[in-house]
Amino acid sequence: MDKEEYVKFQVEDGEIKGLRIHLKAATGDLTFNDCSALIKDGSNFTDWFQVECRKLGGFEGQTVTYEYFLAGAYAGISPTVDPSYSMYAALKEVAEAIGLPVPGRTFVIYGQNRSPIYEFFCYEDEEKENKSTK
Repeated sequence: MDKEEYVKFQVEDGEIKGLRIHLKAATGDLTFNDCSALIKDGSNFTDWFQVECRKLGGFEGQTVTYEYFLAGAYAGISPTVDPSYSMYAALKEVAEAIGLPVPGRTFVIYGQNRSPIYEFFCYEDEEKENKSTK
C-alpha cells in the first residue's frame, strides 16, 4: 500500500471541492478541472460512480508535467460506500484482505483506453475531507 500517492477532496452539497491528486507520475499536484454528477444510463460506469471528472491539469493552475499514460485520463468518484452500493461486497472483501476499514468512497483514475490506472480508498478525516489510501 503506497501512502505517498493520495487524493484529497471535499463533497459539499454533492459538488467536489478542492480536488488534489498527488502522484509520483507528475512533477506537482494535479486536479481534474471539470467534475460533474453522472446520470444513470444503465452502464457500469454510472452504476459504480456518482461523479465523473475530466480535464486533468495542475492543482490551483500550477504548471505540471506528467507521465504519458495520464494523457486523456478521467476519473470516477463513487457514491458513499454503504451496503446498498453495488460494489460494497467487493470493496469490503478487499478492505478486509488488506487490513483497512471499508472506504467511505472510492476514487478511480482511468486512462484513454478506459482501463483503471489508480484506485484510491477514501476516508473522511476530522475536518470532513476525504483522504485516501491507494
